[in-house]
Amino acid sequence: NAMASFKLPQSLPLRKYMAQKYFDQAYKMACLGVSKYEWKRLGLAALQSMRFDIARKAFQKLSCCRDIIKYTEFVDAVELRYQASNNYCNDDDMASAMIA
Repeated sequence: NAMASFKLPQSLPLRKYMAQKYFDQAYKMACLGVSKYEWKRLGLAALQSMRFDIARKAFQKLSCCRDIIKYTEFVDAVELRYQASNNYCNDDDMASAMIA
């Protein structure tokens, strides 16, 4: 009795979770198998929603060490600016301003 395995694309369910801002579920879905492009999309979407934990974990799944370092340092910088900010604008506006 041999076990066969095959890949099922997880991009569509991942995008649905991301659109609904269910980042914990999106991360779990991505762990089942997505491309590095989808990991990057998840990381950026999570970062825009101030989900620094998910953004950091998603960027750590990228295959290129240089990209991992670049994006995780970027998450750290945005998170520090966010924490240091005493601004009362809404989170989406602040996230977009910091990422732009």
